[in-house]
Amino acid sequence: MRILLIVVLFSFTNSSSAQVNFSPNWKVGAEKLIIRTQTRTDYANEEVQKEEVEVDSLFIKVVDEKETYYEVEYAYGADLLEFILETLPDASNDLKEKAQLDIRYAISKDNGKVDILNWEEIEEYTGPRMEAIKSKLLEADSGVAFFIGLILKPLMLPLSSKENAIAFFESDLGLLLLPYKSSYQLGDTLTTVSMESNPMQAGQDLECKAITCLKQNNEQKKQAVFYHSKAYDMTAFLEMLKGMMTDMIESMPGDKAKKTEELAKIEEMKMEISNSELIYYNTETTWVEKIEIDGLVKGYDPKLQADMRTEIKISIEVK
Repeated sequence: MRILLIVVLFSFTNSSSAQVNFSPNWKVGAEKLIIRTQTRTDYANEEVQKEEVEVDSLFIKVVDEKETYYEVEYAYGADLLEFILETLPDASNDLKEKAQLDIRYAISKDNGKVDILNWEEIEEYTGPRMEAIKSKLLEADSGVAFFIGLILKPLMLPLSSKENAIAFFESDLGLLLLPYKSSYQLGDTLTTVSMESNPMQAGQDLECKAITCLKQNNEQKKQAVFYHSKAYDMTAFLEMLKGMMTDMIESMPGDKAKKTEELAKIEEMKMEISNSELIYYNTETTWVEKIEIDGLVKGYDPKLQADMRTEIKISIEVK
């Protein structure tokens, strides 16, 4: 992530509060199951169009401690293993082992910065091991060739570079590390403007304004609560989308007046993306225990002549 600007806004009502620094004090062998429940509701002109609920889980383990960082193991490849077992119920243990990968991340004790420790193993996983898996699957059933591509593409993308592998961890588990990333003063606000990945378009970066605040630090309850929010500047993405749709309409045969009408509708398109998070951190165990996320995508669809809204609520429990 490329930081462009950092501004700290001091709250005069809390100017006497001492700065607080949080650092991980994890036990080697600690295992954490992270359960993520997402509810998505789509609206058009305030009427519910669709509602979906999705539950998934992640597993991490603290496997070692060094002077400056903790080594955390992240179990990867569960989707591929599930596909193998569906295609080959009697798959050998060797093939099952090939599908699994434990990515080892270094988590800095000072600032929660993430690095990769076993990049050579990851390269071997995405190369020779993956070719061996594909060969075995095709031997068993040549009809799965198309599905192999569908499964492997999203699985391999986060591992296509060291930078992407770190970004993958940050996108899934970055909020677990937020307490360690800065010094905090109760009630004060830290505002950052940076370039971040577009949630709607892989491979495109957008300007993102993020706000972080330590809302509570209750010593009796041994709990700190952080507020974190993001707002994306969708201008570049929207202009790209409008350009693609304009080119498509102009290249199609048809009535000129009708095309002009369609092009005018494209110019009316609007889009906003923002989200806010509450992070509940246990100051005794030094683990985040719960995260509540509210996401919002708003826009105007000129074809439907409707104000469109998608609300995403995510609850993350760390056990």
